[in-house]
Amino acid sequence: SDLFPAFFVLSRYCKHRPSDASALHLYALICERLGHLSLAIELLGQSIAILEAVYEESEDPVIERRFVVAHVNLARVKLAMGDYEDAMEGYQTAFGLLPEPEAENDVEGENSGAGRQDDDERTVVLRTQCQFGSGLASFKLGQLQEALEFFEGALSSAGENVKMRGHVVVMLSQALWSL
Repeated sequence: SDLFPAFFVLSRYCKHRPSDASALHLYALICERLGHLSLAIELLGQSIAILEAVYEESEDPVIERRFVVAHVNLARVKLAMGDYEDAMEGYQTAFGLLPEPEAENDVEGENSGAGRQDDDERTVVLRTQCQFGSGLASFKLGQLQEALEFFEGALSSAGENVKMRGHVVVMLSQALWSL
């Protein structure tokens, strides 16, 4: 019940400012939480289109990160809706936009500090979510071997993040049981 006021306020706001990607994204997340999954998919799609257009003009890495997060969220909602193939495609799109683990390591000592560490942690979480979500979609599609590979990749990507590892271990166990 705490989200209903935000739902109505963001609905009005987005009607007046339909090109505000952040508001559309936030509204979509609230819709997801309230169970309005179709509306969440529509709003995330709009947000992604806006972010893509802005990124093409600016090539700003912050916009690119927001674009990746929007794709991960869209894939998660599609997974919840039972659209496993589109969810898989969304996760793979987001995963492809993330920097490679080797590129994240700071070889020359540049970009060091707390901001860089936060970016690395966020990238690890996004990478793990993409692999975990792809594993879930593969599992639901009956592609158990592929699911197992995604879950193992997610487990590897999670590193020392105990919460992420816990979720992945449970799904990996279920996939192994099914095999």
